[in-house]
Amino acid sequence: MRLRPALPALLLAAALAAGGCESREANALRTARPDQAAAEGEPRLDVAFYGKVSRKSGKRSGESRTFTVADKARVYAFADFANLEADRDYTVHLAWIRPDGREMFRRFAEFRITVADSGCGADIRWLDAVNLNDIEHEHQAVAGPGVSLDSTLNIDPDKGREPGEYRFRVYLDRRLVREEPFTILAGAPQEG
Repeated sequence: MRLRPALPALLLAAALAAGGCESREANALRTARPDQAAAEGEPRLDVAFYGKVSRKSGKRSGESRTFTVADKARVYAFADFANLEADRDYTVHLAWIRPDGREMFRRFAEFRITVADSGCGADIRWLDAVNLNDIEHEHQAVAGPGVSLDSTLNIDPDKGREPGEYRFRVYLDRRLVREEPFTILAGAPQEG
């Protein structure tokens, strides 16, 4: 019966070992400092916020960390990944966090980067975060083994977004790899 006290320790060690498995890319991005450039060939993630994105060209403008509640106002968040492994499946969650720390909503995608003589491409499946049904397919032609994923937060006055510091979280392969803050300011009072 001396083995019995060792059983909880073995179960704990097994749980820690199983929970410690993560992809090389998720580990590199999780431990990287966003203010330092990634080493040559290492996975990289850049997160940026914009006030406008052209529907026709996709051109981003109004990069900022501070946004004001206004009619038809949006915060566009982009998670730009680079130097990922080709021919491998990835999962990404993009989550918006309120000032009180609670999650508002998230976008969920699965993607695979392929490399051919004609160049690199990323095949993306956007999924419904609740029941995981496909909601949209997208293909991106990319310069290198990477992908650009986006999510939008509506800050129109009708949405009632409270002013304060919000957070945008990026999960790769179910691991939190980046959390970026941004601020929403109250808009001018509506005349009625």
